[in-house]
Amino acid sequence: MKTETLIIPEGKLKELGRELRKLEAREKSALGDNEIRYIKKIQRTVLILEIIGRGLLFFGFNPTAWLIGVIFLAISKIIENTEIGHNLMHGQYDWSNNYDLKGADYEFDVVATADNWRSSHNDQHHQNTGIQGLDNDVSVLRFSEQQVWHWHHAFQLPFALTSALFSQWGVAVQDLRLRDLSQGKITPRTFWDERFKPLLKKSFGRTLKDYAIFPLLAGPYFLNVLLGNLAANGLRNIWVWLVIAAGHCVSGVRIYQQNELEGLPEEHWYIRQITSSANFSAGPVLRILTGHLGYHIEHHLFPDIPARRYPELALEIKHLCEVNQIPYNSRSLGYRIWELFYRLARFSFP
Repeated sequence: MKTETLIIPEGKLKELGRELRKLEAREKSALGDNEIRYIKKIQRTVLILEIIGRGLLFFGFNPTAWLIGVIFLAISKIIENTEIGHNLMHGQYDWSNNYDLKGADYEFDVVATADNWRSSHNDQHHQNTGIQGLDNDVSVLRFSEQQVWHWHHAFQLPFALTSALFSQWGVAVQDLRLRDLSQGKITPRTFWDERFKPLLKKSFGRTLKDYAIFPLLAGPYFLNVLLGNLAANGLRNIWVWLVIAAGHCVSGVRIYQQNELEGLPEEHWYIRQITSSANFSAGPVLRILTGHLGYHIEHHLFPDIPARRYPELALEIKHLCEVNQIPYNSRSLGYRIWELFYRLARFSFP
């Protein structure tokens, strides 16, 4: 299969690169107090939702109060993971010199460590987007005819459903990058000290907090809080998994083999980010609940620009794609979720 680069002459490809770099520079020069006020407001909202959710679980005297508490707590965790954690750890607010918004110091509310996640996600995934064997986000599940079928793909639908429910643990294991250990790229001692030991420490602390400390503080409502935290974490895990999969494991997403990229101009990186990502449309509330990852193409082009600026950027990116005859892959979120499971079922077979 020919790559998209063959459609675009090298001169036009370089011009596209210049246009995108100009857009990036323009956006970064315009950052200011509005962005800081926005993210601080989101942080306050997350805290308020958590207080309400945990309060209802602590003092919920009936199933309705318990259910509302679970929903509020789950939404708090979702927004913290997507709109705050994911975006901050990309360095989207490092320019503000605000300690609370510094990506290198932020530790989000999941069992995976921020250091492991930044190395696996920011470096490996974003630099190798869509490359089979290098991009961990597309190397496990088969959702395209461009990927070779193996026997384990026959079980990928139940595996995907299980992965969704326990996605924070799946991400934690993926971020360990066990392949580095098996290939001798890292020594066992370094692997233990820098990756596995910190994971054990953080996952133990998060598990203790949600399933021991908070339930014990609730006294007679121990079971209410324990089950509520389990349910909230489960809902958060499923939602975050869906958001991630809807941006990569759907129709129109290009999967590249490593040998296809040999000798291509460095500007092809932009083509790969566009063609290996997928957008989905969402209103203002859904944008926050998905961390603005409905604009996955824009995020992969400009991962360190505050995500709230993606909707406006998307208009210009779409225009550039049309001018250069590059597919701009966008559908509704509902359609994305439907086709995600359809494709996982369809490509379970050769």
